[in-house]
Amino acid sequence: MRFFIRYKNNLSRYISKNQLLLFLGFMLLGIKPVYSKNILDLQKYKTQEKQVLKDNTKIELINLNPNVGFWYLYKYRKPSQSSGISYHLELPYPDMKISLDKKDPGSIIIETKQDTYLCSLIDTSIIELISKSNKTNNPYTSICEGRVYIITKTSGRESTKEYVVDFLRRNIWGADTIAAFVKDVFFFDKYLVGSKSSTLSGKKTNHKKGFPLSAKTQEISDIATDYLGISYYKDGELWHPTPPKEDIDPEREPDDSRTVQAGQWYQTEYDPHVFVSVMKPSLIQESILKSYPKLVNALDPVENEATSYFIAFDLKTLNINFKLGTDHPSAEWSTRVQESMIDNPKGPDGIDSFLPLISSGKVNPAMLSYMVATFTGGFKRNHSAFMWGALATKNKGSHYGFMQEGVLFSTLNPELATIYMDTSGDVRMSTWTKDDDKLIPKLKFARQNGVSLIESVDSSGIPIPGKYVKYWGAGNWSGSEQKKQRALRAGICLQETGSSKFLIYGYFSSVTPNAMARLFQAYGCKYAMHLDMNALEHTYLALYKIDPKSNSVSIEHLVQGMEVLDKKNKDTIIPRFLGMSDNRDFFTITRKD
Repeated sequence: MRFFIRYKNNLSRYISKNQLLLFLGFMLLGIKPVYSKNILDLQKYKTQEKQVLKDNTKIELINLNPNVGFWYLYKYRKPSQSSGISYHLELPYPDMKISLDKKDPGSIIIETKQDTYLCSLIDTSIIELISKSNKTNNPYTSICEGRVYIITKTSGRESTKEYVVDFLRRNIWGADTIAAFVKDVFFFDKYLVGSKSSTLSGKKTNHKKGFPLSAKTQEISDIATDYLGISYYKDGELWHPTPPKEDIDPEREPDDSRTVQAGQWYQTEYDPHVFVSVMKPSLIQESILKSYPKLVNALDPVENEATSYFIAFDLKTLNINFKLGTDHPSAEWSTRVQESMIDNPKGPDGIDSFLPLISSGKVNPAMLSYMVATFTGGFKRNHSAFMWGALATKNKGSHYGFMQEGVLFSTLNPELATIYMDTSGDVRMSTWTKDDDKLIPKLKFARQNGVSLIESVDSSGIPIPGKYVKYWGAGNWSGSEQKKQRALRAGICLQETGSSKFLIYGYFSSVTPNAMARLFQAYGCKYAMHLDMNALEHTYLALYKIDPKSNSVSIEHLVQGMEVLDKKNKDTIIPRFLGMSDNRDFFTITRKD
C-alpha cells in the first residue's frame, strides 16, 4: 500500500486524477496502453543487422541513423544470460562505418578511407576496459585500437547552486516559489555590468574583410571592456584581459582604462576566425530602436545601460555541434504542462529515459585537437514547455525538441526557435514548421529553445523581432514569479552577408528579451534565439588554444568569473565539457581542417 501511495503521489505531479484513474483502470482490466518502449522506437531511419553464433549467442548491430553514421548500438545475449549486454558506440571521425562480419559474426568490421579493421566486442577485455574508465568517471572507453568508443554512464558536474535548487524541487513542496523568492531578493541584477561609454569625434567605422558586420550605433563611441575575458587585437596591439575578479560586483568601480569601440569587432588572439565585441542598448541606432514598436516593449533605464558581450565564429572555417549533458535536457514531462496535454505517465514522446543510449556530457577525446570553443546550451526539460499562451495548448505543451548525432531524443515541435545542421555542414536557424520534418533524416543535430528573438529581415535590411518578444507568459521567457524579466541571459544568432555566415553568441548582463532583440537587430542578425539565463554556469563560454604536440589547453572565458566552472587539480585546469562530464547540454566549435 505504501508503494502504491508513493507511486500515485509521484504520478500526480504530471497527470490529472481522471488520467490516473484511467491508467489504474487499464491495469485492473489487464489492458496495457501502447507507448514507445524506449528511445529506439523514435528512430525511424535506423538499420539493423542480426547474427546468431554457433553457441546460439544472439548479436544485433543498430546503425541509429545511416545518413549520419556516428552512433551505433551493439547488443548481444548469450544463452546463459537472462538479459543481454548493449554497448552505445561512437565513431570519432566522419567517413567511417561499421558492420557485422559475416565470416566472423562475433566481430565488427570498421571501415575507413585508410583501412579495414576487424574487432571483437564479445570479449571480457572490453568489460575490463569499461571498468577502468568508470573508476575515473570517464564516459568514453577507447576500443579497437582507438577506432571506436563505447559511451558509458557517468555522473556529470553540477554546481552547488544547481544541486540545492534541484534537491528542493525534488523534495520540497512549493520549491519553485522558494527559489524564485531567493532569486528576486538575493540575485536580482547580481551580474549587471554598466560600462561607461563616451563619444569619439572624428572616428570612422570601416568594415574589415573577413570580419562580421559591426553593430549599427547612433554615433561612434568607445566603451569600457570591464569584465571581458578574451584577449584581442586593437590597432595592431594585443590586449589581454585585466586580472580576473572573484565575482561580478556591481558596487565596484569599473576599470575604464581598457576601452573598445562600441559594436565593433576585434580579432581574438586564440583564433583569427573568432571575434569579440562589446555593446549596450543605449548606443543602438535610433532607427532600429524605433522599428517594430508593436513587437518590442520600451527598454527600462537599467537594461538600457547594461553591458553585453558578444563573440562571433566564422562558419566558413569553423564547425558547430551539439551534445547532451549527462542529465539535461531529459525526456519526462515538464511540470509546466497543462494537465489536458498529458496523455501518458512517462513523457511527451512516451519515454522517460534515453536508455539504452547514453549521453556523455563531454567532448570525445579524439576531437580535442580540433576544439576552438564550447558554450552552454538551453533550458532544462522542466522549463522547456509552455504554461501559458497559444503554444501551451498544442503539441502536448510544445516541449523543446533536440537531436544529437542524427538521433532524435525529443520531437521537434512547430513554432519553436531551432538551430540545426545537416550532414552537408550547413548551419541554419529558423522557426520550425511541420514541413521541416522532412529534413530530420539528414540532420546531424537540432536544438529548440523557446521562440524567436529575431524572426527574419525586412526589405530595408532591418531584422524583424519575433512575435512573442514582448509577451512574458506566451513567450515562456522565464524570469520570476513577479514577472521580473530582467536577468542575466544568453542567446545566439546568425549573421549572413553575401557568402559570409557568422554564429554570434551574446552574453547579456541584465536584460529583458526586448533588449536582446534590439541588440541582435543592431548586429544585423537574420535570426536569433534565447539560450539559458540567471547564472554564470548557464551562460558559460570558453575559448581554447590547444597545443598540438602536448594537447595542453589554454583557456579564456568570454566573461571573467566563468573560470570558477572549471576544476583545478593542483596547478592543472580541467576544462568544463572537455576534461570532465557535465550535467548540462552544450555546443562545441571546432576547426574544419
